[in-house]
Amino acid sequence: MANSMKIGVNVSGVSELLAVLKQLPPAIEQKVLAAAVSVPARKMAKAARGFIETATRGKGTLAKSIDFSTRRMASKGLVMSLVGARRGASAINEQGVKVNATRYAHLIEYGHAKRNGAGTVAARPWLRPAITQAQFFITNDIANGLQLGMAAELRKLVKKNNKQGVKLV
Repeated sequence: MANSMKIGVNVSGVSELLAVLKQLPPAIEQKVLAAAVSVPARKMAKAARGFIETATRGKGTLAKSIDFSTRRMASKGLVMSLVGARRGASAINEQGVKVNATRYAHLIEYGHAKRNGAGTVAARPWLRPAITQAQFFITNDIANGLQLGMAAELRKLVKKNNKQGVKLV
């Protein structure tokens, strides 16, 4: 993912689910959280691809490179998803030069000065509109993902420890 462009989104409104999640073993907690934050990240990446295709009038290297990755930092109790241009996504341009999408993604998002110094190139935002659009579904998607993930993990635990004939309703 591009390191030059960082935009954060804080999610609130799922505190009750997180309180229940904290009662599970740490490994299961991390697994459920990672699955839950991947759902809106996938949607945000898809929206960003749509915005970049509109901004650049076609499907180029940047549009093809937009993806997400989810990272677990168990030592900090943190799970995060990153959305942006994948490192290593490159193509050969019209001049025969290899171009890497992570090297220019921020220039399209925020605009830049022309190389020859004669003016500027206007910004064509693609990530910020995707984040704005995602704010409408991100909390619900994470809450649904947490509920489904906890239910699945609880079923696994009951099945594993089903020595007394306990059934999950």
